Amino acid sequence: MTDWHDRLHQLCAQITSENDPELICNAITEIDDILGSILSEIGSIMSEIDWAMRSLNLRAVNQTAMNAIDRLRSRRPKTTLYHYTSAAGLLGIVESKSLWTSSIHHLNDASEYSYAGAIAREFAARSLNADADHPWRDCFLELLEISDRMLGDAMVYVASLSEAGDRLSQWRGYCPSGGGFSVGFAPELITQLAWRQGYELLKCEYDVKEQAAICEELVSEGCRIAKQREAEEDPAFRREPAGIWRGLYKPLMRFAPAIKNPLFVEEQEWRLIRGPFEGPDRTLRFRPGKYAPIPYREFELVNPLLDGPETSRLEIEELIVGPNPDPEHAIDAIECLFAARGVNCKKISIYSGTLRN
Repeated sequence: MTDWHDRLHQLCAQITSENDPELICNAITEIDDILGSILSEIGSIMSEIDWAMRSLNLRAVNQTAMNAIDRLRSRRPKTTLYHYTSAAGLLGIVESKSLWTSSIHHLNDASEYSYAGAIAREFAARSLNADADHPWRDCFLELLEISDRMLGDAMVYVASLSEAGDRLSQWRGYCPSGGGFSVGFAPELITQLAWRQGYELLKCEYDVKEQAAICEELVSEGCRIAKQREAEEDPAFRREPAGIWRGLYKPLMRFAPAIKNPLFVEEQEWRLIRGPFEGPDRTLRFRPGKYAPIPYREFELVNPLLDGPETSRLEIEELIVGPNPDPEHAIDAIECLFAARGVNCKKISIYSGTLRN
């Protein structure tokens, strides 16, 4: 924030003292970009506060509510968390000192995002079948009618991490044939940085009963909030399909990436999740995808609030070289890269298995 303040002061001074129209125009454009970034950060912070206050209010009314969600959010990683990537991805991590959290709709497993929505709809349908005059009938019907569209419109960004740093299925699924790396980070570092940057760090839930409990709590609390807001807000809120956006859809979309099909349990996945955002903003970045540009946000791997050579150094617990025709040569190149960029890597190792194409 101090950097923004100083730069805005410089730009304003430049506008008042400069006579070149082009330089003035460039200064105004940069001011606009900075203000857009500030507004985006404020919006993200307000979203976090909004959800936190709702959770506190709900627990104050009913101490038994949100148990499954509390369990999901209370887990903390205790072992190194690994991110599988390509050589290009590793270079991106080192050069930017960040992970790229991509739009979930542009991931290879984007269909998983609808998995939680299906569980929520099943609960709504079952509740209506049991009581056609249920007090939350309107909310249930809305969920059944438009949840797919709402989930499809969500701007949610995720990055995948795993407790398993050397797993055959992970090498096959997330790294190119003959060249991949598993980058391990200290659990306490990722936990702290997630909190500072407004991300949820969630261990993926694969248990079917626990998944149902999480979705049922989200739907129930969302419907309660929606009904409460109906009495507090203007009639337009009650007429619009997005009337339960804040009460149900935002929490559902935020936690949905952590609710995964039990078939993938061996991945032992954790996810960094940020959003949902109600639209793009100036802080959004793009990288080339196979068929289209992919939106992403940077998750900084160094403390963004501190300066200095020690606090800005990228810390890696372990780097595992994946299936590779010449792993020793790859290690030499990695050691050179880390030395040139000042990366502190505690251990470099080689994939332990055999990969057959």
